[in-house]
Amino acid sequence: MTDEPPPSPADRPALRLIETELEPAGLSKAFARATQPALAAEALHRLIGQKDREHFAALLLNARHEITHAHIISSGTLTSSMVHPREVFKAAVLANAAAIIIGHNHPSGTLLPSPADGEVAERLQAAGELLGIAVLDSIIVGPGLRYFATSHGEERPLPQATPPRGRAPPRDAAALAEACRGLMDDIHEVLELQGEDWWDETVTAGLANRTRAEELLELDPYEPLTDLGAPQVREEAARFEHLIPHAMRGAIPALYATEEQEDPMVHVKLFTPWTQWSWYVTEFDGEQTCFGLVDGFEAELGYFDLEEIAGVEGPAGLRIERDEHFRPRRLSEVRRGLLPAPEPDGPTG
Repeated sequence: MTDEPPPSPADRPALRLIETELEPAGLSKAFARATQPALAAEALHRLIGQKDREHFAALLLNARHEITHAHIISSGTLTSSMVHPREVFKAAVLANAAAIIIGHNHPSGTLLPSPADGEVAERLQAAGELLGIAVLDSIIVGPGLRYFATSHGEERPLPQATPPRGRAPPRDAAALAEACRGLMDDIHEVLELQGEDWWDETVTAGLANRTRAEELLELDPYEPLTDLGAPQVREEAARFEHLIPHAMRGAIPALYATEEQEDPMVHVKLFTPWTQWSWYVTEFDGEQTCFGLVDGFEAELGYFDLEEIAGVEGPAGLRIERDEHFRPRRLSEVRRGLLPAPEPDGPTG
């Protein structure tokens, strides 16, 4: 017999899983936020992108989508890694995570997800819904400078693929070519939304530089989508137009842009015609995620998703609407308007 006390539960290896903090994982504070798939993909690329075996990892996020932990869950062979929901969410629960982003690497460099990848992502998403820990995205990275995100449904270049302004371009010719291809993808996306006429009226050089870049990069010349595809692009661009019109989006600060302001501006009010719920937008990521004041059971600041809001249906098919009579005002003014009216004074003798 020994008088030594039993080991503390905190010394168990399983409870040290979440000690993979940002710095020890090789990630810097520059990746402290994952407000867009590209930022999460860059963090995962730094973490597992260059591995010669497939690794499965998770970024654990708090309520403001700040990365608190980066956890490598499993490693496998050249083509697969084993992962079980309990291993993924064990770390998430211990880290008190509000949401996670899952990801793995393809050492081959081929980023398209396999059927097995899709099944794993769906299984983890279902488990997250039961636990109340949302799986925000599933990302695939490789040794190159591109990534695949389920939220996009396609490959895209990593942010680091574009040389930062004011710095020398990368000496690696392959990296430079990859960055230029990513830039051309962006240009083609703009052309689909704005049209060739807009390009000719706006760009002084016309087609000269664009054509030269396509030749040097050995890209096929840009061609507009067919009549079948073009409406799909226009429909994508018009998503949530009834909630936040494109004409208003440029005036709304990006996510985190007002976090240092004590009294930011509220730019948009959304409301349910059949209840007292309202959403007041102070920040917007340009796509579908908003931050602001949510007035429901109680008034509190938080994130809300336009896709979820657009999917809500009330009695007789009613939908959540934008208050067209609302004008931008300070958050403090909105809060004052939500306070209950004071009780009238009683009769005086």
